[in-house]
Formats: sequence, C-alpha cells, structure tokens
Amino acid sequence: MIGINGWPDGEQAEIDLFNKTGKFFREAFGFARGLGLKTCVGTETPLTVPQRVKSRNPKVKTLDYYTGMFEWIKRNYPVDYYWYWTPEDWTWSGNTPELLKITIDDLKAAQEAVAAVGNPFRLATCGWVLGPVQDRSMFDKFLPKSWPMSCINQQVGFTPVDPGFAKVTGRSLWAIPWMEDDPALTSMQLWAGRMRADAADALAYGCDGFIGIHWRTKTLQTTVSALAQAGWKIVTSDGLQVTNKAVTSHQSLVTPSEAEANFKRKTRDLPIGDFYADWAFAQFGSGAADSMAKIMTGLDGQEVSINSGGGKKTRLPRQGDWTGPGGVIIDTLTWEKRAPDYAFVDRIESWRSKVKGAGNLERFDYWLNFFRYHRAFGKFACALGETERLLKKVEKSGQTDPGSFMDQFISQRIKLIDAVNEALGYLLAYASTPGDLGTIANWEQHLLTYNVEGHSARIEKVTGRKLPPEAQPSLEMLKIKKVLVPTVRTQISKGESLPVKLLLYGIEQEKSVVRYKMLGSEKYQEVAFSQVARGVYRAEIPANAITDDFEYNISIKEKGGKEHIWPATAPKMNQTVVVR
Repeated sequence: MIGINGWPDGEQAEIDLFNKTGKFFREAFGFARGLGLKTCVGTETPLTVPQRVKSRNPKVKTLDYYTGMFEWIKRNYPVDYYWYWTPEDWTWSGNTPELLKITIDDLKAAQEAVAAVGNPFRLATCGWVLGPVQDRSMFDKFLPKSWPMSCINQQVGFTPVDPGFAKVTGRSLWAIPWMEDDPALTSMQLWAGRMRADAADALAYGCDGFIGIHWRTKTLQTTVSALAQAGWKIVTSDGLQVTNKAVTSHQSLVTPSEAEANFKRKTRDLPIGDFYADWAFAQFGSGAADSMAKIMTGLDGQEVSINSGGGKKTRLPRQGDWTGPGGVIIDTLTWEKRAPDYAFVDRIESWRSKVKGAGNLERFDYWLNFFRYHRAFGKFACALGETERLLKKVEKSGQTDPGSFMDQFISQRIKLIDAVNEALGYLLAYASTPGDLGTIANWEQHLLTYNVEGHSARIEKVTGRKLPPEAQPSLEMLKIKKVLVPTVRTQISKGESLPVKLLLYGIEQEKSVVRYKMLGSEKYQEVAFSQVARGVYRAEIPANAITDDFEYNISIKEKGGKEHIWPATAPKMNQTVVVR
C-alpha cells in the first residue's frame, strides 16, 4: 500500500496495486524459497467472482477464471501450493447438498486449470473443516492423491484435531491447531499443553504436516516452541502409541472408531511441566526459572472456568472473548472479588530480584509486564461490569431524576479510566513486535470505542448530563519511555541493504544512530536515523557497506543526556545478521 492513500481510485490504480502485490509476493516468497520454506496462497471454495468482473463477460466459466489466476501467479511469484478453504459457515451451521455439489465442481475445475498451465504448483484443501458435514473425509473420495488435505481445529481450537483425518489414506495430511484464538486476541493465551496433545493426535491419525494458525508472534513463544519441538519428538498420553511410521506411510495408526473415542476424551491438554522447566531456564537463567516454570505450567490449558460471567474454560483468567476480534467479557464480579484469581501476578513480581544478567532480565520483564497487563485487563472488565449494572438499574428504574446517579457514574468511570491507563501502560512496556502494535490498535479502535465510548453515550443519554473530563479517556501520553524495534531480521541476501525501523514513545530524542560492524571487526560504523512520522524513525545499513555477516546496536540519546541502548545486552552482545 506504499504510495496509495486509502482505497485505490479508479481501475488503473487497482491494477497498479494488483501488480505491486505480485512484486511484493515475488520478493517475500522468493526469499522464503531460498531458505527452504514452502508458501501458499488461496481462496475460499466455491470461487466468488466480483460482479464487476462477471459483467465484462457473463459467459466466462469457473475453469477460465482459475486458468487466468493460475497463469498470473505462475508469471509473478513462486508458490508451492494453492489451497482451497471450505467456507466458515460449514463449521457453525453445516452445508447444503446443493453447496456441496457446487464446491466439488469448483475443485474439479481447479484441477483441470492447474494442469492447463503446466502444474506450476500443487493444489490442496484447507479450511474450517476437513470436509462436508455428511462425511468429513469425503474429499478423499474424488480428489487426486497429489492434493494434501488439511483443516483447522473447530471451535477456535477448543476442540481436538478432527478424527476424520484417520479415515483418509495415501495422501499428505496437515493438521492446523490454533496457537491462539481471535476472540481473545487482546489477552494472554497459553496453549503449550494443548499443542502437545494436538501433535500426538495428528501423528496418530497419519498427518505428515503440522501448522499453527496465529496472529501474534512473540506473545505465543511458548506455544510456538511446543509446536517446533513436536517435529523432533512427540509426547503422548497413556494408551496413545505414536511412531514416526505414520509420517512416511500416510496411514493412521488408530482405527477411525479409536480416533472418534480419542476426540471425545475429557482431558484436552497433555502434561507440560518438563517443557516449561526447560523453557524458563533458557529464558531467565537459574534464578527464577523453577518458580516461573511451575506457575506457567499451572496456568497453561483449558480445564478450569475462571470467569463465572461467561467465556471459554481456561486455567489462565480469561476476560477476552468475542465482541469482534479481541473483545472483552464484561465481568459479573467486582474487582475486589475477582482480584484473587490474579494473585499469581504478585508472586511473579517478587521473583524479579532473583534474575541475573541483562538479557535474562529483559526477557523476564517482558513476561512480568505481560502478566501485569493481563491483570489490568481483568480490572477493566470488572469496571465495565460495575458501570453496566448501574446503567441497567437506572434504565429500568424509571427515575424522575436520573441525573442524581451521575456522581456514582463518575466514580465508576474514574476507576474504569484508571484500569485503561494501567493496561495500556503495561502493554506499551512489553510491546516489541507488530503483533503487539496490533493489540494497541485494537484498544484504540475497538475496546475504547465500543466499550468505553459506548458507555459514555449511554450514561449521558440516561442522565441527561455530560461526563466531566476526568471520567473520559485522556489524550495525554502515559508516563512511560519505550524503545521498540519491530520485525528484527536475522538474515538478509547478499547485495541487500538492511532497513531498520525505530519507534519511540515518551522519548524526545536528540540523536539516534545504528552502530554496526562486521563480525570479528573492532571498528563500528554509524548511520543516523531520520524521522518519518511521529515517533517513527528509519535508518538503512547500505548494501555496499555489508561485506559479510555483521552485528549492530542502536543508540538513542535523549534530550537531557540519557542514552538508551538496544538490544539490552549491547554492546557486549549485539544483534547479529547472517548474509546468505
């Protein structure tokens, strides 16, 4: 979208964006292929054709559209798979026989089209379910065996791997568990134990692929690690015997009826204590590792319902749920009654003094502030609940002087604003990736608009009075200083420069530079940052200065003399970049 302000204006602008997208995919997917990674693009089945396209030539068939699409992909960027997603409705309300027939015809047209352009990539199925409600394995009966079949777990990951995989033979199968769900995108989610269970099930059912679905990255590092480890070893529950034979034979190691029974088991997670012991030691060193491992083991998974007011059943208090992605459950309890559910955060705070080493401390503080944020999010849900209950009381009371409740509303709103500021302060403190920036955007565009401002309008309507400034979100900056370097690359291609983006919050900088040197060299070179937007700076280490693998750090001199250094371990341990 660089250079395009808003939606493209006119057909030529749309074509330009389309071609820029092809170039973008060519660069990104080409880099991925050089690393040995496989990529895919795709569409939902059956194909949806925009009316403007249909009106050009009503006689064009689905086969023709696919042939043109596949030829364009072939000419513009490398891709390994084009996959077809079953509609989302199929997971919630099933499918009709008529839609199933249209879908089957659509997939057959795709097979004919990809052959017509020389099979530049393979086709695959994916989606919200493995297949239609009549028989989840039905696609296996008519699709060529060259097509892998896959799907995500249902109920945004709260149900296990589809047992229908066990009925499919002779083809690649990819199970796709949820590393997080979008209803709780503004909350912490810990699913390492569930990931272990899904890995064991997938391998037992004959799957040779295991892919995580997610939005954020660093916040999910424990679940990502569990998924990665599943490629090396599988931890199984009692009675579920798994061997690597399933990977090569594409055959299930359990019968379909055994898979169905496994799907209905009560325990959703596998034991995870050994995983967290290893992970915590690598993250924080010996000082706080044992304590953090034990507490995170106890918070991982989905068996205990914390929020009696609604939401999914999880061990970690879960106040986030669907009112759009990253919504909030308005709590039925006051914070005084809810606070004990978050008492573990105080325990985590008490371990900080045990952590030694700049890198270990930075990683500990990341999680500490993440847990603090999660607790503040719980306060926010409780404060919303108090206001909601008072609003309903006043709206139903028929009071002749509803304005008399304004003092109560103001008092509750001040608590709500305090919770908002606390949550956003801790969110800024741990934020370090584009996904974290997305959580900030969700607060600004969703939670504050829908919940806080929505309540403001209802309060002012029912009381006939305006809320004072102290009962409204403040536009002033929070009292926090933050250095954020998003999307830290660890590899570049030979002849490529390295762009570095720097985000500053609460820091009035005097000078900011990237200091870099080739590995083994003692002399640093510098390149200055230039400002491109409010708090946003950019620098570039030029390709002609990069002769080999190198390392760099960032120095930000604040007005007044204080210097901020990134990463926290620099200059003793800088950020390294491999040139391939």
